[in-house]
Amino acid sequence: MKRLGWLISAAALAAVLAAGCGGPAAPAPPSPSGLVAGMKDALAHATSVRMKGTVASAGQTFSMDLSMTRSGELSGQLAVGAESFTVLVTGGKTYIKVDAGLLKYIKAPAGTCAVVCNKYLLAPGSLSSGLTGGIGWPNLVEQPSKEVGASKLATGGTGMVNGQPARMLRAPHGSTRHVAAKGTPYLLRIVAPPGQTGRIDFTEWNHATILPPPPASEVIDLSQILG
Repeated sequence: MKRLGWLISAAALAAVLAAGCGGPAAPAPPSPSGLVAGMKDALAHATSVRMKGTVASAGQTFSMDLSMTRSGELSGQLAVGAESFTVLVTGGKTYIKVDAGLLKYIKAPAGTCAVVCNKYLLAPGSLSSGLTGGIGWPNLVEQPSKEVGASKLATGGTGMVNGQPARMLRAPHGSTRHVAAKGTPYLLRIVAPPGQTGRIDFTEWNHATILPPPPASEVIDLSQILG
C-alpha cells in the first residue's frame, strides 16, 4: 500500500511539473481578415516578384515564368499551349525574342526564321502596350488580392509551399490562396477551384531579377520595318 501511495504521489507531482513547464499556449491563428490585411500590407511594400504557373481559359492553356517589378519591368517566358516565347520589358522598351515556335504561332512565312530567329523584336510604343498590357504588376500581382473581399474568405488550414509554411484562404467559388505563415505574409500560391486547371506560385519577393537589354546587334526595330 505504501508503494502504491508513493506511485500516486509521484504521478501527481509529475503532472503538476508538466503543467507548470508547458510554457504559454500557442497563439491563435489569424482570422481571414487579418491574413488578407497582412498580405495587402506586404504587397504594398514589395518591389519585385517571380510568378510561375499554368492556367486554363477558353479551351487554351497559358503558362508563365516571369520576373517583374513594381516599376513596370519584366522578363521571362510566356506560353500558349505548346508554343512559348521570351518577353523582356526594361528601360521603357519591350522586346520579344524570336524563335521557331513564335513564328509558327503567328504563322510567319517560310524562311523567316533564317533571318530573325534568336534576335529580339523591339516593339514600338503603340504595339508594346498591346503585347504586355495584361501581364504587368497591376493585373498579375495586385489583382489577386482584390478579387475577393476578406469577409467572403474562409481559413482552410495550413500546408507547405516550396518548403515554406503557409496558411490557406478559400474563396466561395473554391479557389485557394496560400499566404506565408512565418515572416512577412506574402502571397505564395493561388490554386484554381476544383475541376479547373490553374496554379500560380509567387517566389523571390523583392529579389526577382530582370534581364539586361539585349545588345544592339541582336535587336530588330519593328518601328523601322512597319514605318
